[in-house]
Amino acid sequence: MENSEWPALSTKDTSRKKDHAVVVRSKVLKQSSQVDDSSTQRIRLPTDKVRFPWAARMNPQTRNLHRVTVPEYMEDGTPKVTIPDHVLLHGLQNHKEYVIGQFYRCMVPSGGLVYAVLNRLWGRKCEIFVKKLGEFSYIFHIPDEATRKFVLQRSLWHVDDCIMFVAPWTSSDSLTLPEITSIPLWVSLKNIPSTLYSILGIEWIASGLGEPMLSYKPWLDPTMLGEAKIMVEVELDKPFPKKVAAWDKQGNFSLIDVEYAWLPASCERCGQLGHKSKRCLSVSGHKAATTAGKRNESLVAHVFGSPADASPDMNIQKVLDISTTTSQEAAVDKRDATLPDTPVPSQAK
Repeated sequence: MENSEWPALSTKDTSRKKDHAVVVRSKVLKQSSQVDDSSTQRIRLPTDKVRFPWAARMNPQTRNLHRVTVPEYMEDGTPKVTIPDHVLLHGLQNHKEYVIGQFYRCMVPSGGLVYAVLNRLWGRKCEIFVKKLGEFSYIFHIPDEATRKFVLQRSLWHVDDCIMFVAPWTSSDSLTLPEITSIPLWVSLKNIPSTLYSILGIEWIASGLGEPMLSYKPWLDPTMLGEAKIMVEVELDKPFPKKVAAWDKQGNFSLIDVEYAWLPASCERCGQLGHKSKRCLSVSGHKAATTAGKRNESLVAHVFGSPADASPDMNIQKVLDISTTTSQEAAVDKRDATLPDTPVPSQAK
Protein backbone atom coordinates (compact mmCIF):
# COMPACT_ATOMS: atom_id res chain seq x y z
CA MET A 1 0.00 0.00 0.00
CA GLU A 2 1.59 3.22 -1.13
CA ASN A 3 1.59 6.28 1.11
CA SER A 4 -0.03 9.47 -0.15
CA GLU A 5 2.95 11.45 1.12
CA TRP A 6 6.67 10.80 1.09
CA PRO A 7 8.04 9.87 4.52
CA ALA A 8 10.48 12.17 6.26
CA LEU A 9 14.19 11.57 5.75
CA SER A 10 14.48 10.76 9.44
CA THR A 11 12.54 7.55 8.82
CA LYS A 12 14.94 4.64 9.13
CA ASP A 13 12.66 1.80 8.03
CA THR A 14 14.95 0.61 5.25
CA SER A 15 13.47 -2.86 5.14
CA ARG A 16 10.07 -1.49 4.21
CA LYS A 17 11.66 0.62 1.50
CA LYS A 18 13.43 -2.38 0.02
CA ASP A 19 10.27 -4.48 0.12
CA HIS A 20 8.33 -1.72 -1.59
CA ALA A 21 11.00 -1.30 -4.24
CA VAL A 22 10.80 -5.00 -5.02
CA VAL A 23 7.01 -4.78 -5.29
CA VAL A 24 7.25 -1.78 -7.64
CA ARG A 25 9.80 -3.53 -9.83
CA SER A 26 7.74 -6.71 -10.00
CA LYS A 27 4.66 -4.69 -10.95
CA VAL A 28 6.60 -2.99 -13.75
CA LEU A 29 7.85 -6.32 -15.11
CA LYS A 30 4.39 -7.85 -14.85
CA GLN A 31 2.75 -4.93 -16.66
CA SER A 32 5.40 -5.07 -19.37
CA SER A 33 4.77 -8.78 -19.85
CA GLN A 34 1.03 -8.21 -20.02
CA VAL A 35 1.48 -5.55 -22.70
CA ASP A 36 3.63 -7.88 -24.76
CA ASP A 37 1.10 -10.69 -24.60
CA SER A 38 -2.13 -8.72 -24.95
CA SER A 39 -1.25 -6.17 -27.64
CA THR A 40 -0.02 -8.71 -30.13
CA GLN A 41 0.31 -12.45 -30.34
CA ARG A 42 3.94 -13.35 -29.91
CA ILE A 43 5.25 -15.60 -32.61
CA ARG A 44 7.43 -18.39 -31.26
CA LEU A 45 9.22 -20.76 -33.58
CA PRO A 46 9.50 -24.35 -32.34
CA THR A 47 12.86 -25.18 -30.84
CA ASP A 48 15.00 -27.49 -32.96
CA LYS A 49 16.19 -30.08 -30.43
CA VAL A 50 19.07 -31.11 -32.68
CA ARG A 51 20.43 -27.60 -33.33
CA PHE A 52 19.65 -26.14 -29.91
CA PRO A 53 19.63 -28.98 -27.36
CA TRP A 54 20.29 -26.76 -24.34
CA ALA A 55 17.34 -24.51 -25.08
CA ALA A 56 15.14 -27.55 -25.64
CA ARG A 57 16.01 -28.93 -22.19
CA MET A 58 15.31 -25.70 -20.36
CA ASN A 59 12.30 -25.54 -18.05
CA PRO A 60 9.48 -23.88 -20.07
CA GLN A 61 8.28 -22.03 -16.96
CA THR A 62 11.70 -20.46 -16.50
CA ARG A 63 12.35 -19.58 -20.11
CA ASN A 64 11.07 -16.13 -21.17
CA LEU A 65 12.87 -15.63 -24.50
CA HIS A 66 12.26 -17.55 -27.70
CA ARG A 67 13.35 -17.51 -31.33
CA VAL A 68 10.77 -15.54 -33.30
CA THR A 69 12.20 -15.34 -36.81
CA VAL A 70 14.70 -16.90 -39.20
CA PRO A 71 17.44 -14.45 -40.22
CA GLU A 72 18.48 -13.59 -43.71
CA TYR A 73 22.14 -13.07 -44.53
CA MET A 74 23.88 -10.17 -46.19
CA GLU A 75 26.66 -10.57 -48.70
CA ASP A 76 29.34 -10.38 -46.02
CA GLY A 77 27.58 -13.00 -43.90
CA THR A 78 26.03 -10.60 -41.40
CA PRO A 79 22.67 -11.94 -40.16
CA LYS A 80 19.74 -9.64 -40.91
CA VAL A 81 16.39 -9.59 -39.12
CA THR A 82 13.43 -7.40 -40.08
CA ILE A 83 11.74 -5.86 -37.02
CA PRO A 84 7.92 -5.44 -37.13
CA ASP A 85 6.37 -2.09 -36.18
CA HIS A 86 4.68 -3.37 -33.02
CA VAL A 87 8.07 -4.39 -31.59
CA LEU A 88 9.39 -0.86 -32.06
CA LEU A 89 6.36 0.54 -30.25
CA HIS A 90 7.15 -1.53 -27.19
CA GLY A 91 10.61 0.00 -27.04
CA LEU A 92 9.17 3.51 -27.19
CA GLN A 93 6.76 2.63 -24.39
CA ASN A 94 9.66 1.76 -22.10
CA HIS A 95 11.36 5.10 -22.73
CA LYS A 96 8.86 6.95 -20.54
CA GLU A 97 10.49 5.52 -17.42
CA TYR A 98 13.84 7.15 -18.23
CA VAL A 99 15.02 10.66 -17.36
CA ILE A 100 18.16 12.38 -18.57
CA GLY A 101 20.21 14.65 -16.32
CA GLN A 102 22.75 17.14 -17.63
CA PHE A 103 25.28 18.90 -15.43
CA TYR A 104 26.06 22.51 -16.20
CA ARG A 105 29.68 23.59 -16.70
CA CYS A 106 31.20 21.64 -13.83
CA MET A 107 33.28 18.61 -13.06
CA VAL A 108 30.64 15.91 -12.90
CA PRO A 109 30.41 13.95 -9.61
CA SER A 110 31.19 10.25 -9.70
CA GLY A 111 28.50 7.74 -10.54
CA GLY A 112 28.54 6.36 -7.01
CA LEU A 113 27.98 9.79 -5.49
CA VAL A 114 25.17 10.57 -7.94
CA TYR A 115 23.55 7.23 -7.15
CA ALA A 116 23.76 7.79 -3.38
CA VAL A 117 22.43 11.36 -3.49
CA LEU A 118 19.57 10.77 -5.89
CA ASN A 119 18.36 7.59 -4.22
CA ARG A 120 18.35 9.55 -0.99
CA LEU A 121 16.19 12.21 -2.62
CA TRP A 122 14.09 10.32 -5.12
CA GLY A 123 14.14 6.70 -3.99
CA ARG A 124 11.27 6.69 -1.52
CA LYS A 125 8.93 4.66 -3.69
CA CYS A 126 11.38 2.85 -5.94
CA GLU A 127 15.07 2.33 -6.45
CA ILE A 128 16.70 4.70 -8.92
CA PHE A 129 19.27 3.28 -11.31
CA VAL A 130 21.99 5.45 -12.80
CA LYS A 131 24.16 5.18 -15.87
CA LYS A 132 26.61 7.73 -17.22
CA LEU A 133 25.98 8.63 -20.85
CA GLY A 134 28.55 11.27 -21.64
CA GLU A 135 31.01 13.67 -20.11
CA PHE A 136 28.27 15.78 -18.52
CA SER A 137 25.15 13.62 -18.63
CA TYR A 138 23.54 10.68 -16.83
CA ILE A 139 20.45 8.62 -17.56
CA PHE A 140 18.12 7.61 -14.71
CA HIS A 141 15.55 4.84 -14.60
CA ILE A 142 12.60 5.86 -12.40
CA PRO A 143 9.86 3.18 -12.54
CA ASP A 144 7.47 5.03 -10.20
CA GLU A 145 5.32 7.50 -12.16
CA ALA A 146 4.65 9.92 -9.27
CA THR A 147 8.36 10.16 -8.50
CA ARG A 148 9.15 10.71 -12.17
CA LYS A 149 6.64 13.56 -12.42
CA PHE A 150 8.03 15.17 -9.27
CA VAL A 151 11.60 15.01 -10.61
CA LEU A 152 10.66 16.47 -14.00
CA GLN A 153 8.36 19.12 -12.55
CA ARG A 154 11.14 20.55 -10.42
CA SER A 155 13.55 20.40 -13.41
CA LEU A 156 16.61 21.72 -11.54
CA TRP A 157 18.57 19.79 -8.92
CA HIS A 158 21.90 19.93 -7.12
CA VAL A 159 24.48 17.20 -6.61
CA ASP A 160 27.57 18.14 -4.61
CA ASP A 161 27.48 21.87 -5.55
CA CYS A 162 26.78 21.15 -9.22
CA ILE A 163 23.59 22.19 -11.01
CA MET A 164 21.86 19.37 -12.88
CA PHE A 165 18.95 19.83 -15.25
CA VAL A 166 16.59 16.94 -15.98
CA ALA A 167 14.40 16.18 -18.97
CA PRO A 168 12.38 13.18 -20.18
CA TRP A 169 14.05 10.76 -22.55
CA THR A 170 11.90 10.15 -25.61
CA SER A 171 14.37 9.02 -28.27
CA SER A 172 18.06 8.71 -29.03
CA ASP A 173 17.99 12.29 -30.32
CA SER A 174 17.29 13.54 -26.82
CA LEU A 175 20.71 12.35 -25.65
CA THR A 176 22.22 15.47 -27.19
CA LEU A 177 20.90 18.14 -24.89
CA PRO A 178 21.26 21.84 -25.76
CA GLU A 179 23.54 24.00 -23.64
CA ILE A 180 21.71 25.49 -20.67
CA THR A 181 21.58 29.29 -20.97
CA SER A 182 18.71 30.20 -18.63
CA ILE A 183 16.89 28.99 -15.51
CA PRO A 184 13.60 29.90 -13.80
CA LEU A 185 13.93 31.60 -10.42
CA TRP A 186 11.53 32.84 -7.76
CA VAL A 187 12.04 36.54 -7.06
CA SER A 188 10.33 38.99 -4.71
CA LEU A 189 9.58 42.50 -5.93
CA LYS A 190 9.38 45.05 -3.13
CA ASN A 191 8.50 48.75 -2.89
CA ILE A 192 6.21 48.54 -5.89
CA PRO A 193 4.42 51.91 -6.24
CA SER A 194 0.64 51.82 -5.94
CA THR A 195 0.21 52.86 -9.58
CA LEU A 196 2.08 49.73 -10.67
CA TYR A 197 0.63 47.31 -8.13
CA SER A 198 -1.37 45.22 -10.61
CA ILE A 199 -0.77 42.09 -12.64
CA LEU A 200 -0.16 44.25 -15.71
CA GLY A 201 2.24 46.53 -13.83
CA ILE A 202 4.15 43.57 -12.40
CA GLU A 203 4.54 42.14 -15.89
CA TRP A 204 6.22 45.37 -17.00
CA ILE A 205 8.55 45.42 -13.99
CA ALA A 206 9.46 41.73 -14.29
CA SER A 207 10.24 42.15 -17.99
CA GLY A 208 13.34 44.05 -16.86
CA LEU A 209 14.66 40.85 -15.30
CA GLY A 210 13.88 38.31 -18.00
CA GLU A 211 10.81 36.34 -19.06
CA PRO A 212 7.97 36.52 -16.48
CA MET A 213 6.35 33.12 -16.01
CA LEU A 214 4.13 32.86 -12.95
CA SER A 215 2.88 34.71 -9.90
CA TYR A 216 3.07 32.91 -6.57
CA LYS A 217 -0.66 33.41 -6.17
CA PRO A 218 -3.21 33.89 -8.96
CA TRP A 219 -4.26 37.17 -7.33
CA LEU A 220 -2.49 40.07 -5.62
CA ASP A 221 -2.40 39.53 -1.87
CA PRO A 222 -4.02 42.58 -0.21
CA THR A 223 -1.93 41.97 2.92
CA MET A 224 1.27 42.27 0.86
CA LEU A 225 0.62 45.69 -0.65
CA GLY A 226 3.64 46.83 -2.65
CA GLU A 227 5.20 43.36 -2.80
CA ALA A 228 4.88 40.47 -5.23
CA LYS A 229 6.47 37.05 -5.52
CA ILE A 230 6.89 35.84 -9.09
CA MET A 231 8.79 33.32 -11.18
CA VAL A 232 11.04 34.72 -13.89
CA GLU A 233 13.27 32.91 -16.36
CA VAL A 234 16.64 34.63 -16.31
CA GLU A 235 19.68 34.24 -18.56
CA LEU A 236 22.78 32.83 -16.92
CA ASP A 237 25.24 34.99 -18.87
CA LYS A 238 23.76 38.22 -17.49
CA PRO A 239 24.00 39.73 -14.00
CA PHE A 240 21.16 39.39 -11.52
CA PRO A 241 20.04 42.99 -10.86
CA LYS A 242 18.98 43.97 -7.36
CA LYS A 243 16.77 46.81 -8.55
CA VAL A 244 14.56 47.65 -11.54
CA ALA A 245 13.93 51.27 -12.53
CA ALA A 246 10.40 51.91 -13.78
CA TRP A 247 9.93 55.15 -15.74
CA ASP A 248 6.84 56.78 -17.17
CA LYS A 249 6.58 59.12 -20.14
CA GLN A 250 6.51 62.17 -17.86
CA GLY A 251 10.02 61.33 -16.63
CA ASN A 252 8.97 60.01 -13.22
CA PHE A 253 10.61 56.82 -12.06
CA SER A 254 10.57 54.39 -9.17
CA LEU A 255 13.19 51.90 -8.01
CA ILE A 256 11.75 48.47 -7.25
CA ASP A 257 13.86 46.20 -5.06
CA VAL A 258 14.51 42.65 -6.29
CA GLU A 259 15.28 39.78 -3.92
CA TYR A 260 16.11 36.28 -5.17
CA ALA A 261 14.96 33.25 -3.19
CA TRP A 262 18.01 31.39 -4.48
CA LEU A 263 20.88 31.97 -6.89
CA PRO A 264 23.10 29.32 -8.49
CA ALA A 265 26.54 28.87 -6.99
CA SER A 266 29.34 30.95 -8.45
CA CYS A 267 32.86 29.62 -9.01
CA GLU A 268 35.65 31.73 -7.52
CA ARG A 269 38.15 30.35 -10.04
CA CYS A 270 36.46 30.80 -13.41
CA GLY A 271 33.54 33.07 -12.50
CA GLN A 272 30.98 30.72 -14.07
CA LEU A 273 27.64 29.98 -12.45
CA GLY A 274 26.39 26.52 -11.53
CA HIS A 275 29.31 25.12 -9.54
CA LYS A 276 31.85 25.93 -6.86
CA SER A 277 35.63 25.99 -7.15
CA LYS A 278 36.08 22.38 -6.05
CA ARG A 279 34.02 21.28 -9.09
CA CYS A 280 35.64 23.70 -11.56
CA LEU A 281 36.72 22.31 -14.92
CA SER A 282 40.00 24.24 -14.81
CA VAL A 283 43.20 22.34 -14.03
CA SER A 284 43.47 23.79 -10.54
CA GLY A 285 39.80 23.15 -10.01
CA HIS A 286 40.30 19.53 -10.97
CA LYS A 287 42.93 19.10 -8.26
CA ALA A 288 40.68 20.77 -5.72
CA ALA A 289 37.78 18.55 -6.73
CA THR A 290 39.86 15.40 -6.37
CA THR A 291 41.04 16.39 -2.91
CA ALA A 292 37.58 17.44 -1.81
CA GLY A 293 36.06 14.24 -3.19
CA LYS A 294 38.35 12.08 -1.06
CA ARG A 295 37.70 14.19 2.00
CA ASN A 296 33.93 14.46 1.69
CA GLU A 297 31.86 11.76 0.01
CA SER A 298 28.83 11.75 2.27
CA LEU A 299 25.83 14.01 1.68
CA VAL A 300 22.64 14.42 3.67
CA ALA A 301 19.70 16.29 2.17
CA HIS A 302 16.17 17.30 3.10
CA VAL A 303 13.25 17.07 0.69
CA PHE A 304 10.47 19.62 0.92
CA GLY A 305 7.06 18.15 0.23
CA SER A 306 5.90 15.25 -1.88
CA PRO A 307 5.08 14.60 -5.52
CA ALA A 308 1.38 14.70 -4.73
CA ASP A 309 1.38 18.14 -3.13
CA ALA A 310 4.25 19.78 -4.99
CA SER A 311 3.43 23.50 -5.33
CA PRO A 312 5.00 26.02 -7.71
CA ASP A 313 6.95 27.36 -4.75
CA MET A 314 8.69 24.06 -4.11
CA ASN A 315 9.10 23.12 -7.78
CA ILE A 316 11.98 25.45 -8.45
CA GLN A 317 12.38 27.92 -5.61
CA LYS A 318 13.32 25.54 -2.84
CA VAL A 319 16.66 24.08 -3.74
CA LEU A 320 17.59 21.26 -1.40
CA ASP A 321 20.27 22.00 1.23
CA ILE A 322 23.41 19.92 1.15
CA SER A 323 25.33 19.16 4.29
CA THR A 324 28.53 17.17 3.93
CA THR A 325 29.83 14.70 6.46
CA THR A 326 33.12 12.91 6.77
CA SER A 327 31.61 9.45 6.72
CA GLN A 328 32.83 7.71 3.59
CA GLU A 329 30.82 4.70 4.65
CA ALA A 330 27.50 6.50 4.13
CA ALA A 331 28.77 8.24 1.09
CA VAL A 332 28.57 6.14 -1.98
CA ASP A 333 27.48 2.73 -0.88
CA LYS A 334 30.14 1.60 -3.34
CA ARG A 335 27.38 0.94 -5.85
CA ASP A 336 28.85 2.68 -8.77
CA ALA A 337 25.55 3.25 -10.45
CA THR A 338 25.72 1.06 -13.44
CA LEU A 339 22.71 0.31 -15.59
CA PRO A 340 22.50 -3.41 -16.20
CA ASP A 341 19.36 -3.81 -18.20
CA THR A 342 17.38 -1.15 -16.45
CA PRO A 343 18.63 2.17 -15.25
CA VAL A 344 17.87 6.23 -11.44
CA PRO A 345 17.54 9.49 -9.45
CA SER A 346 19.68 15.46 -6.31
CA GLN A 347 20.70 17.07 -4.04
CA ALA A 348 20.82 20.54 -3.17
CA LYS A 349 22.93 23.11 -1.85
